[in-house]
This record gives sequence, C-alpha cells and structure tokens, in this order.
Amino acid sequence: MRPKTLLVLFLLVAGLGAFIWFFERDLPGSDERAQLDKRVVALEPQQITEVVLERGKRRVRVERPPAEEQVAAESDDPATVKRQWRLLEPYDARADTAAVDRLVESLATLEKERTLEEVDREAVGLTEPRASVTLRTADAEATLEVGSEIPASSRMVVATTAGTYVVADSIWSTLEKEPGEWRARSVFPLHRGAVESIELAGSTADELALVRRGETFWLERPIEDLAESDRVNELLDAMFRIEVESFFDAPKLTPEEMGLAVPAGHVAVAFTGRDEPVVLELGGAVTEEGDERYARIDGQIVSIGNDLDEAIGRTAAEWQATAWTALEVYEIDSFRVVDQAGESLLERAGADWSRDGVRISYSPVSDFLYALTGAAGERVLERDAVAEELGEPALQLTVKGSEAEEELSLYERPEGMIATREGRRYLLALSAGTVDDLRVKLQAIRDEPPVTADDEQTEEG
Repeated sequence: MRPKTLLVLFLLVAGLGAFIWFFERDLPGSDERAQLDKRVVALEPQQITEVVLERGKRRVRVERPPAEEQVAAESDDPATVKRQWRLLEPYDARADTAAVDRLVESLATLEKERTLEEVDREAVGLTEPRASVTLRTADAEATLEVGSEIPASSRMVVATTAGTYVVADSIWSTLEKEPGEWRARSVFPLHRGAVESIELAGSTADELALVRRGETFWLERPIEDLAESDRVNELLDAMFRIEVESFFDAPKLTPEEMGLAVPAGHVAVAFTGRDEPVVLELGGAVTEEGDERYARIDGQIVSIGNDLDEAIGRTAAEWQATAWTALEVYEIDSFRVVDQAGESLLERAGADWSRDGVRISYSPVSDFLYALTGAAGERVLERDAVAEELGEPALQLTVKGSEAEEELSLYERPEGMIATREGRRYLLALSAGTVDDLRVKLQAIRDEPPVTADDEQTEEG
C-alpha cells in the first residue's frame, strides 16, 4: 500500500476517533447508565425549576429560578450558592428551600424495585391516586402518581408515563405534609454576609439605617458614624436566629387588635442579589407574658419571639462605635507609628514581625495590637465639643490590612486624651489607663532585641 494512502487512512481513523470522543465524552458509562435505568424519574435534581404536588383537594406549587440565576445561599460562606424556592400555591410566600430540595432529591433519585406489567390501575390505587407530583425543567416534565401501599411491607406502587413500579414508601411522609408546612420559618433569607443594609424603626427610638461599607457597618441615619461592631453582630445573630412561631392564615383578631394597623416598629433588610428589601413589621404582644409578638412578613401575619425588641429600642447614640479601630488583630499586616520617640514601621515577617527591616519576636507586637484593637472610648464626642483645634498629635498610627487602611491619631487635651480616626467625624475620649497601656507596649516593641540565628535554631529545636 502506498505511503500516501496509509496517511489518508490514518487521518480518517484519527478523525473518526476524535468525532466519537467529542460526542460521547459526556455520555454516562455502563455502570452509570445502569444506575440511571433504575430511576423512576429521568430528571436531574439541579435542573428542576417547578414542583406541583396534589393530594386530594390540596395543591402545592413551588418554583425557583433556573441554575443560571443563582443567589447567595443560606450559609455564612458567600462562595456557596443556592436557588431559593418560592411557594406560589396555595400561599404566596418563601418556601422552605431545604425541605423542597430534599423532596426533589428524593423524587429524582427514587429507584424502581420492581416493574409491574399489565397493571389493573384500579387494583393498585392509580384510578384515584393518593397523590401526584409533577416535576418540570426548562424543557421537560415528569409526573409521578402515587398508588396503594403494598400490605405488610414498606413498599408502594407508583406510575409514570413510562410504566408502573414498586418503590420504597419512605417519601410518603413528605408528600403528606400540609400545604402551610412548606413555608419557610426563617424570617430572613440568605445569610449575614449578603446583608447590604438594615433599617430599624421602633416606637421609642430614632429610625436609623445601618449600611455595609466593606467589612464594617456604618450608621447613615439619623447621623453618619461608624457603628459598634458588637451591637451589629448581636443584631445579625438575632435576625438569622429568629423563626416564625405560628402562621395566622385566618386571624380572629383585627390588624388594630394585633398592633399591625400602625406597626410598633419594623426591620427592613436589603440583600445582595435581591431587588427589594425584606420587610418585617412588628405588632403587639400575643400573650400577656410578652414572649411572642404579632408580625407581618412577606404579606403573612405570623408570631415571632422578641429577639429584635432590644435592637429596635436603641437610640442612634447607642449604636455609635466606641472602638478606636475597626480592625481585628489578625487583619493587621503592618502599622507605622509616629510619636515623640520617632517613627517606626512594623510589618509581618512570617511568624514574627520586622521593625524597620529588622526581624523581632511577635510577642511584644501582638501585645500592642491586642491593646490597640481593644482600646475603646469612654465617651463619643462631637467635634464641636472640643472648642479649639486639636493641634499636633501625640501619637499617629497608620494601620494596614489586606482590605482596609486606617489613620489613627491621639491628642493630649485639657479635656483628656482624644482619639480620632480619619474619615470619622466623631471623637473618642480615651481613659488615661488605656493610653498608658498603649505607650508601655509600644516601648516594649522598640526595646525588643532582633531575632538572631541562635534564636531561630532554638525555636526549630
């Protein structure tokens, strides 16, 4: 055979092999095909966007957006995503996404234990099924009819357009749930990392707005100032802990009697990826004990605990930060200090730190940073409260992290020690003890001898 002919044949075989590989590379293998053949419903759970459950006269319909329209998950990890289910019938409300996901997974992976041939539908309870479930994707749908239980077993009969099968009856307890039980009990969806802003209003306090700026929250109304991180964390903990105690689908009381005609307060939360904020309106007490109160969320009247009462009762002044820095020790990568003793630059150097390029132990630096991040003002002051210009600072700190940088200054004034942070209009009055502690620990950094080769060998030993 001629070399040219061999070359042509080789190219044809190579091309055919590439064609087969390209078009069959995503097809399941023999084991996977066998597993798929066992399934009653030939749909993938993540592709399902609608579920319709009918049982007697009860009908439940839930929907979620396609996989391309994902939103932040109900997890503290913003990298995780989950599509939220919405209940459309018989209520218009957020669905219990975890519960619907479990149902979809159970139905989509339900396996045939036996295939029934030439079935008498009446004899196996399929003339009037106990329930039916329709699963829809963007381009397909499948309906599962649930027939009779098989006596003295944990099995039941189901049917699709493809056939009639015997399956485990473990999903029946889920299909029996009442329509209202598919509603989400968590008041606020998503997770704390997706919160962009929070508006609080109570009957005895100012209406105020907290807005996320980077990793911190700031007050924007009625004053603009850094918010106290501990109070914000307490609020976020309460928000994502609170759940609906009871749903009132046909309340016996009027809105006036429940305190919802003119709500006693509200919490409105804006989330990343959502066009509209989630608004919780707060009403009156459900019982004389006052441990539950009426509320309206997502158009529904419910009862909830009193976890948010303290937050909505705080004044703006109570939300103002008293901490000098908003950074935590682990977030600080370097800081520059300028005072009467001179100027020094401290930078992380592996497990240790460098002081103006000379490596020193981490211990004195760590002690100083813990003192700095724990430094809090005894009072928050308006700049107008200091009659004169502040003058030259006694201490200046430029603190840097990977995500933030702060300029901190300390002034000795007749009123006491005044601390400022660039970009913040308000001042902090620090106690003399706090300032003395910072100065002692700063001097310890300057006195720390360099790390030597012997020190390194000792540490390694």
